[in-house]
Amino acid sequence: MEKSKILVVYYSRGGNTRATGNEIAKKLDAEIEEIKDYSNRKGLIGFLKCGSESFRGKKPAIHPIEKNPGEYDIVLIGTPTWAGRMASPVLTYIDNNRMHFAKAAFWCNAASANNQKVIDQLENKSEKKAIASMILTDKLEPGEKEKKIDKFINEIKTNL
Repeated sequence: MEKSKILVVYYSRGGNTRATGNEIAKKLDAEIEEIKDYSNRKGLIGFLKCGSESFRGKKPAIHPIEKNPGEYDIVLIGTPTWAGRMASPVLTYIDNNRMHFAKAAFWCNAASANNQKVIDQLENKSEKKAIASMILTDKLEPGEKEKKIDKFINEIKTNL
């Protein structure tokens, strides 16, 4: 059986979503791409700008992507949670590329609450029902993050 081509795409402001994306890509032997935008998102002003953009559904300009998502069997998209929504650069990526997703899986990193609405938003904007989804919070007990990632990966493998 031919190995599935998997692309892990993420945006990360503080590094949590990047770390998760790298771990997932390594465990799935997948290619990886970071969404980068042109905005300064550092400090309190940057933090407030992030929440405002996501709340308003703004789609900031992002750097050109290197990998064509249409060349992959599945695209995994990760986002931090900003103001209860996906990060605005992820919205731009999805808007620009959703027509190329064969299958999709989503995860979000959040400071606290269970953010199923972020997963729902990712599905709605991408026009794809996730074959797997995962919500990670800062409140997870030691070892729980790894268990959730392993479960997410197993769901992906099962549904490819």
